[in-house]
Amino acid sequence: NEYGDEIGTGTEVSEEDFNALDVSVSVEGLGQISGDGAYTIGDSVKLSASCDENNEFIGWYENDELVSTDENYSFVIKEAVSLTAKFQA
Repeated sequence: NEYGDEIGTGTEVSEEDFNALDVSVSVEGLGQISGDGAYTIGDSVKLSASCDENNEFIGWYENDELVSTDENYSFVIKEAVSLTAKFQA
């Protein structure tokens, strides 16, 4: 891809894979996110979470498993992703 990342040898890539892959993010608590949307396989995704001083960002979760506690989470997309950004008061 444009960042020099390799998808991997032996990975089958079909024409369908080059269509839009969704990065969907649901929010639990009081906070805002940015970076969700449609991407192409191999793109670098950069998600950001923010909240006011009365709330705290807990982390990014996929299937109820914590994947990052960093407010700015980046990864190379290989398939559609559904995450939850969790905040607490």
